[in-house]
Amino acid sequence: MFDLKHPPILVVPIANQHTASFPEKAGYRQHELLDGKTLLSFGDGWTFPVPVRKKAMLSEPPMLLVKNTGGVTSESSRARSGYAHQFVDENGSDPECVYRCSIFTDIPDEWMFISDTVNAIWLQFTSQNQYLGDDAADMIAYQYGKLIIMNLSIVTDIAPSMDRKADIPEMHDIQYRVCDRQVFNTSWNITDRDTGSFLAESLTAQTLERYRSAVDIALARAGYRG
Repeated sequence: MFDLKHPPILVVPIANQHTASFPEKAGYRQHELLDGKTLLSFGDGWTFPVPVRKKAMLSEPPMLLVKNTGGVTSESSRARSGYAHQFVDENGSDPECVYRCSIFTDIPDEWMFISDTVNAIWLQFTSQNQYLGDDAADMIAYQYGKLIIMNLSIVTDIAPSMDRKADIPEMHDIQYRVCDRQVFNTSWNITDRDTGSFLAESLTAQTLERYRSAVDIALARAGYRG
C-alpha cells in the first residue's frame, strides 16, 4: 500500500493478475483498488521503469496522482503558519481528470488522476505580530512566505540499444518520469502590508493573472486572513 504521508506522483494502473511481475523487492510499490486493478509506482514515485518484456502487461498509460492539500500547521495568539498544494491546469482552473476517487478506503479524500500534465502551486505562509508596548495598537505585523508555480508533465525515455534491435524502438526498455518546468517563483518578507495584494501584483507583473484565484485558495488554506 502507498504511504499516505509520501504518496507517489507517478502511477500506472495494471490488472491484478499481472502484479506478480512487478515485485516490491524490485522497487515497485503496489496499491490495490476496488475495480480489479492495482496502482503501481516505483521508488520515490517520480520515475517508473518498464522492461520491454513487461510492456504488454501495461494496458493503460501512466498518470499523475495528485490531491489539493495543506492547512495551518501551527497557530498562537501572535503567529500562524501553514502551507498549501493546489493543482490547476494551464489556465489556472481545475484540471481535467481521467477520474477522481478515494484510494485509501478509510479516508474519503478525493485524489485526481491526470493523464499527462498539471500545474502545481506550492505555497508556504507565516504571519506574526510583534507588540512594542502595552498598547495592543502599537504592533508590527509581519507576513512572509514562498510561492512556486511549476508545470509537471510525464515524459517517456527510450533506452538506447547497440544490438540488432537498435532501430526498433518498440524493442527497447523505457522509463516514464515526471519532468518539472518552473513557471513562477517568489518569496516575501513584508511589514504592515497585505500578502494577497503583494502576490496579485507579482502575478500581474509576470502576466500570470490566470493563477490568482487558485493562489487565493491556497493562501486561505495555509492560514492567510485577508
